[in-house]
Amino acid sequence: MEEVQKNANDKELVLIASITGRDSKKTTIDRTAYTFCVLDKLQSALKRRDVFISPSWRYADPRANLYSGSEWEAVRPMICRSLNLTIDSTPIVTSLSDELHQVYRLVAENIDNNPAVRFETVKGNEELILTQLDALDEPPSLKALRAAVKAKLPRVDLPEMVLEIATRTGFADGFTHINEGSAHAEDLLISLCAELLAGACNTGREPFVREDIPALKRDRLVWVDQNYIRNETIMAVNAIFRFCSKSNSIS
Repeated sequence: MEEVQKNANDKELVLIASITGRDSKKTTIDRTAYTFCVLDKLQSALKRRDVFISPSWRYADPRANLYSGSEWEAVRPMICRSLNLTIDSTPIVTSLSDELHQVYRLVAENIDNNPAVRFETVKGNEELILTQLDALDEPPSLKALRAAVKAKLPRVDLPEMVLEIATRTGFADGFTHINEGSAHAEDLLISLCAELLAGACNTGREPFVREDIPALKRDRLVWVDQNYIRNETIMAVNAIFRFCSKSNSIS
């Protein structure tokens, strides 16, 4: 206990005192104080991304949906080719390391002369503080544009509109399986539209997950994202949209 108290900051000392009592010789644990101490540490760990929650969108482990093992080795060449990357990662990592080193040195040399950056002690910890930028007033042209766009938007839910466009254009045909080009799952269109909306709206897939609908189950959406949505299929879909736009089939 003495070693813990020696290395603890002010906030942690308060928690220790609450749990064990003011008398450091007291060995009885206050259950309520202990519970709140655990919750406080859990909150800090969640913010630092040391602890993850499943199922969750905001606090999920971003590594959970990554390929691994033999599965990764099977799709690695195709993914690298679609991203215009080489299989050998050494040159890219070296380039990024050099860039990071140069930027770090540049920031370190100029940070003392930057009035918008400062360090402050917050709750016993030194934190980087960035001065907020002044808000800019919206110009009349932006307000007029927003009003014009709003007036032209159809009065339907966005998912319904995407499904209708998909039916009219057949753009789902551009999404092919990463290994089996002609493979199509049941209700694939619904899963594709859900994943596209999740990415376009920057909400993640959690709002679209419905465990009672097979096409919208979490595992199904993850599978569709990993096997159908990639650079080359997006390019194919864009080509379909361009053709439909020229032929006025989506007007």
